[in-house]
Amino acid sequence: MYGEDHFVMMFGGLHIEMAAFKAFGSWLEDSEWTSVLVNAQVTSPGTADSFLEASPVTTTRRTHQVTTCTLYRLLSNAYCQYKDVLRYDEVILEFEEWCLELTLLIFIRSIREANFLLYIEALSKIIPWFFALDHTNYSRWLPIRLRDMLQLPKKNPETHRAILSGNPFSTKTEKKFSCANPSMPSPDLFGWQKLDGTWVPFLSVLADASMSCQDLIHCKK
Repeated sequence: MYGEDHFVMMFGGLHIEMAAFKAFGSWLEDSEWTSVLVNAQVTSPGTADSFLEASPVTTTRRTHQVTTCTLYRLLSNAYCQYKDVLRYDEVILEFEEWCLELTLLIFIRSIREANFLLYIEALSKIIPWFFALDHTNYSRWLPIRLRDMLQLPKKNPETHRAILSGNPFSTKTEKKFSCANPSMPSPDLFGWQKLDGTWVPFLSVLADASMSCQDLIHCKK
């Protein structure tokens, strides 16, 4: 009835994203990345420094997206030159391996699209950076998480099929690229209900506080 084969532990996608941004912040700390953001008038000095700690995570993500778009244009030209000067016996690196931030954005994309196979691929590329940048907890436990996910087809095929269909991911709309991180609870627990495939606010049917909390506003004699 109980045992490891009967449970599937899901690491929170949002927490992995935040930890990865912090790891990348350690890598970028002395690279003058924050100075570039300030000089380009993307943000202020104090806010730029907060991105190194992934705070707040949404703004940090957007800033890395801007950085990635800029680097993509520069690296595309450099990558073409890199391939031209390689010797015939050298291994050509994939472009994604040149752009670390692109790997994390692919991980975020896998969650938004509920694409489990892409999730596994991106996670396997992020894990070595936790080791390289000395982030102990995630470098210790994410490989175990990855191993469990890779063994699902044999150990728990039904769960594996459910995950491939996108069940662990929640969405507020039927639109593509709108799935939420697995760490986020279902909206129906927090004042939302699904009507015709769309999440809408659910108005409480509880009585007014002054009527339902008499014990709190009257002293008992």
